Amino acid sequence: FNEKVMAGLGRGLAETGTIAESGLAVASDALARFAAVAREMEVTRLRTVATAAVRDATNGKVLLDTARDLGLEVELLSGEQEATAAGHGVL
Repeated sequence: FNEKVMAGLGRGLAETGTIAESGLAVASDALARFAAVAREMEVTRLRTVATAAVRDATNGKVLLDTARDLGLEVELLSGEQEATAAGHGVL
């Protein structure tokens, strides 16, 4: 399974300090889909991470709460962890 969604969580973040409602909606829908696919495929180990947009936005907790409501344990990466993962090509 390989599917990607570009939610644009960082779009406008520098100006507003928040994730746009449209980005939250796209990301929430994607999380719901991925959680359902993981259940259907009987995935036993799943790592869900959040990066800078969620970390920096004043409303980032909304997305974390949405993920948790879907049964996803979210790891909020530090800037250093995010840079390391990006360097390894993981993100």
